[in-house]
Amino acid sequence: MSLPFHIARRYLFAHKSHHAINIISLISVIGVMVSSMALVTVLSVFNGFEDLITGLYGVFDPDLKITGREGKTFVPDSLLLASLRADADVRVVSETLEENVLVRYGDLQDIPVMKGVDADYVRLTGLDTLMYSGFYSVAEESETGLPDAVLGMNVAVTLQMGLRQMLPLQVYMLRRQVQVSFNPEQAVRRASLHSSGIYAIEEESDGYILVPLGFMRDLLEAPGAVTALDVQLQPGAGAKAVQQRLAAVWGDAYVIQTRYEQKALVYKIMRYEKWAGFMILAFILLIASFNVISSLSMLMLEKKEDARTLSALGADSRFIRRIFYAEGVLIAFSGAVAGLMLGALCCYLQQTFGIVKLANAQSFIIEAYPVRMKAADFAWILLAVGLIGGLTSYWPVHRFFKKVQPVEEIRE
Repeated sequence: MSLPFHIARRYLFAHKSHHAINIISLISVIGVMVSSMALVTVLSVFNGFEDLITGLYGVFDPDLKITGREGKTFVPDSLLLASLRADADVRVVSETLEENVLVRYGDLQDIPVMKGVDADYVRLTGLDTLMYSGFYSVAEESETGLPDAVLGMNVAVTLQMGLRQMLPLQVYMLRRQVQVSFNPEQAVRRASLHSSGIYAIEEESDGYILVPLGFMRDLLEAPGAVTALDVQLQPGAGAKAVQQRLAAVWGDAYVIQTRYEQKALVYKIMRYEKWAGFMILAFILLIASFNVISSLSMLMLEKKEDARTLSALGADSRFIRRIFYAEGVLIAFSGAVAGLMLGALCCYLQQTFGIVKLANAQSFIIEAYPVRMKAADFAWILLAVGLIGGLTSYWPVHRFFKKVQPVEEIRE
């Protein structure tokens, strides 16, 4: 431990002749502490919501998604598809085909996205564990003789479909290739479905109807076509590395996206919100750190005799400045460390007991604010405190010794 730091530490905890200096120093520490605690808590809540949203989107968004660069659908090359399924880093490959359709149930109608899925889709998403009512089934033929369909909650609510669906679901889709005709019905394909169940995840994902892939291809009159190939990787496989490797094999005719690229705007907005909150709270930390200026100014005036003594013993101006500069940094970091510890404790209690509840929690999928602490956030907070504490300590010390109390006067 350097001598200036040791003297500064003694000044920090020692009793001052003017009690106001102790009070101002304590206020400075508390201000930095509260700001640091707020930073830890807010950033951890943002992390919790990010994990929650990522998990919700992760049901429908695969690790990798392969789509055609041109056109809405494509017929995958059989050799490339076989090599993809045999890849050691790939766990599941699911073929999907989707299109907007008009559906009717009784007198009500809606225009959701109908998504044809194969048998591997449930392995990729685990959707059978997220059923609100009924069960997951997209069989080509049910007990009623109709193909099974699984509806999202939004579609079911719009069509007012209860737990027991007594009527078949009517589907209408425009033909893609239609010859000129005076009969408009020839431009529309019709089909009927049986609803096997309703799933509930989140608003965007709940706007789908899942049907058998073969049924969807017949409806679109597009044998072998897919909108995308959804790929789930083996645990531990790096999505970026696999993406680059597959892109070299599949070529420029296909687009391969990671989960974050599929919802790039959503994840960017979440990051911007998080760092906007960080900047706002860091500004509050800066304001709270101004107390350090007044605390150091009063301390330097009180310790004038000590400075004379050190100067008589041979200490130069730089040595004495380092003492008071270290004093300001100690105030900042003492508050920061205490704030980080209290913030971590608050986050732990929220993770364990869910103390702070969400407003209208009954209409949301969780009851309490989600929290996840990251070591990187603690590092950023310490860096912010270091920069702010360093600046608010350097300025009063530099100005005091340059204009207010030069060392030459102290020696007199």
